[in-house]
Amino acid sequence: MKSILLLLFSTVLLLSCGNSKKTTENTVIQSNIEIAVEILYVGVVEIDTICGPIIKVQTATETKSFAPSNFDERYKKSGMKIRFGTEDKLEFAKKCGEHFIVKVTRMTPLR
Repeated sequence: MKSILLLLFSTVLLLSCGNSKKTTENTVIQSNIEIAVEILYVGVVEIDTICGPIIKVQTATETKSFAPSNFDERYKKSGMKIRFGTEDKLEFAKKCGEHFIVKVTRMTPLR
């Protein structure tokens, strides 16, 4: 009888140890979602002798000038007013002289 109880006790003990390995872990899955924010500007096209066509934008506090790397030929007219967007962050953008070199996402002529 003692041997049966000892066998039963050891079996229960082994089974309980085997179940303790099946612990559930809470894992947090983070997705790498980048949200592209497009900033729209309104500016005037000018032709720079070094950088080519640029767009000057007058804000309430400062004047910014952009040298688009993908400037559309249709808008290379000095004095043309256009609305455009960029997908580059200005703090990381390269410069051509004082002009930010950016990739333009869309350009719309204004009247």
